[in-house]
Amino acid sequence: MIVLDNPFPGDYFSQETWNQMVLKAVFVGSQLHRIQQLDERANAELARMLLDYAHERWAAKREVTPELWRPVGPFLNEQGLSDLEQVFEKSDKVQRLAAALACTQSSLPSAKAMMERYPDVREEVEIGQLNWSRFSEQYLAT
Repeated sequence: MIVLDNPFPGDYFSQETWNQMVLKAVFVGSQLHRIQQLDERANAELARMLLDYAHERWAAKREVTPELWRPVGPFLNEQGLSDLEQVFEKSDKVQRLAAALACTQSSLPSAKAMMERYPDVREEVEIGQLNWSRFSEQYLAT
């Protein structure tokens, strides 16, 4: 798959093409941490698209990959925070850690406040110095 372990998409795809590629990668179950420049090319429109995708999956009573939150975190808005609240309350440890990492990427004070309500994952992220790279290594199959 061209999207994985390849610098070409990050270097040459337009934002619209990039966003569609990342969404398709999520849809087919690709490992997002293998997409080069994922963090650098994250954008508000991609975050919105991924949140819409999460809503569709949840409506069908299906899970979303915890990596979905990686490009969403820096662009969290109040709706996205509400979605993360659901993840914190209903999900397993891996999903909760991903939600916590997304909160740490946000500049919203309410994201920081949300982390305070979940000290178990906050502590693992802060004290364990968990970041997205370590998350992928420790919690996701390679």
